[in-house]
Amino acid sequence: MARVALRLDNQFSDVIRQLYEEKDSVTGISIFTTLADLMVFAAMVGRDKFDDCVDVKASSSGREISSDVIVNQGRDGVAYLLALDHQNDGNILREENEREMWDYLQNYAFLGLQQIEIWLNDPGNTSIDPKDIILDEMKKIAVR
Repeated sequence: MARVALRLDNQFSDVIRQLYEEKDSVTGISIFTTLADLMVFAAMVGRDKFDDCVDVKASSSGREISSDVIVNQGRDGVAYLLALDHQNDGNILREENEREMWDYLQNYAFLGLQQIEIWLNDPGNTSIDPKDIILDEMKKIAVR
């Protein structure tokens, strides 16, 4: 597999800061310890909210994550499943379709970051810690 550069769009820099860069005051640990973790989580949120990501136009600028990092962390299965879910055809996993396959992860992450941004910016959540907002939203999804 060739290395593919994936991006978390700059428009979500505040969300990325809150979830990846800022440390919890009690534990000293951020919500997501790697950008790859954040990207995979955001992609799953995006896929939960949206059935399609074809029209997503993620920016070519932003925080870069190498597909190698996602593979080395053992999270590449999520990218494969998102691509298969969308294509319903195993050909998406062929080497010549690798960039397109990774685009599904990147595009669903874009949509997921949009949704997470909505959660974090909800006026009712202004005094709630971001980790508690995320946990609350995950509980809502789990109940469905």
